[in-house]
Amino acid sequence: MDLTKQSLGQSYVVAAGVALSLALLGHAVVASEHGWLTAVLIVGGLVPALTLAGAQYWLPASGIEGEQVWRVAEWSSLGIGILTLVNVAVLAFGHPLSDLGPVVLATSVAIGGIAGVLVGTMLELRNTNARLQRSNDVLNRVLRHNLRNDLTVVLGHLSELEANVSGQQADRVRQLEGKVDEIVATTEKAREIDVALTAEHRTQHPLDVVSHVRERAEAVETAYPDATVETDLPESAWVYGDWLVGTVLDNVVENVIVHAEGDPYLRIDCERDASGVTVRIADDCPRIPDHERPMFDHGVETPLNHSTGVGLWLVQSVMESYGGDVTLAASEAGGNRVDLTFPAAPSGDEERFSDRLRRAEH
Repeated sequence: MDLTKQSLGQSYVVAAGVALSLALLGHAVVASEHGWLTAVLIVGGLVPALTLAGAQYWLPASGIEGEQVWRVAEWSSLGIGILTLVNVAVLAFGHPLSDLGPVVLATSVAIGGIAGVLVGTMLELRNTNARLQRSNDVLNRVLRHNLRNDLTVVLGHLSELEANVSGQQADRVRQLEGKVDEIVATTEKAREIDVALTAEHRTQHPLDVVSHVRERAEAVETAYPDATVETDLPESAWVYGDWLVGTVLDNVVENVIVHAEGDPYLRIDCERDASGVTVRIADDCPRIPDHERPMFDHGVETPLNHSTGVGLWLVQSVMESYGGDVTLAASEAGGNRVDLTFPAAPSGDEERFSDRLRRAEH
């Protein structure tokens, strides 16, 4: 096995745990000579010592690797060193427990070692999260500005090219334009996902989800005159959410429009029950592919290679941030039905929030 800082650091932690465990077990053999206090100290030391000895199993699963493991080992060494010096100083001044010196020392060193590992692991994970956040910020800037601007230039050139060609060449140019449009849409979804996963600038409050649904239904009828849009909606249905409720509805509706094989068909209904307020959006499109369905299961991520897949993942992420749920079923028309279940706003909250809005406007 090649020696790396990761393997050396992990080996150090394990070796320290094994040595301390053996020392404490050796004292346990004669524990009866010192009574219950020695037994308590031995047990109190064996727990962290055995935890250190098992570091080869749990340390890789903690999310740190490479030189991070070495730095964690350094923190463990620091904890062992500090507790060793403290014990030496205590024993040098003749503390009442000085006759239990070896047991106290081994127990303290084990506690210092595991404390160092915990501190080091938390610091490394925090540093990792900070680096990931910086990388995410850079990536989002690239997607939102550089890439989008370059793609806009590409679309401009493709439009000029389309005007100067005909026949199959024009068809190919239009296909390229469609692909570029998809990439642009994906960059927009990436920006929305970044906002959805960031707590900043998002405050949940009571809102009428029915008004949002009506807006989307009217927008589809306006943009697609041949589309069939059926609704069965109550006068209002108040839920907890924020401005991303509109994004959720837009992405589900967009999925219907994009995959419609003929004139789009859309049926939206809404009802409130004990579990919350559920908005059901049904279509007659081909069923969502199997490789995209797992994203509707909590905690399951799937490869996303186009804007529609990203949009559906965004829907799941936003709904989870609300404490809501997304389920997928077959519609009565033989297509898909997406059920969006929002936490219902308790009776009275909507009136109080509406009053605050009216006061703010005045």
